[in-house]
Amino acid sequence: MVTDRSYTPFEYGYLILKYRHPGSVKKFATDLGAGAAAACISKAIMAPIERVKLILQLQTSQHTIQISKRYKGMIDCLIRLPREEGFLSFWRGNVSNMGRT
Repeated sequence: MVTDRSYTPFEYGYLILKYRHPGSVKKFATDLGAGAAAACISKAIMAPIERVKLILQLQTSQHTIQISKRYKGMIDCLIRLPREEGFLSFWRGNVSNMGRT
């Protein structure tokens, strides 16, 4: 198993799993895939609330938005956002969020 070449930590960990614990590489890959899928689903479900929160936090620092056109609260933002920008605007910017999972 050990040769004169040096292994990266990832390769060394893979070899330990492969030879000391047969079948554990497949289990690890299955667990990793299940965890990634669960994370993506939860991020997609929470994306609208995160987007509304972000809009409400950032609108006060945007001096180009007139005070009369600002959102008055979370419910107002949840109602006006799909009317003004479309329903899919709740998930705008979510690709980078999914990439982190």
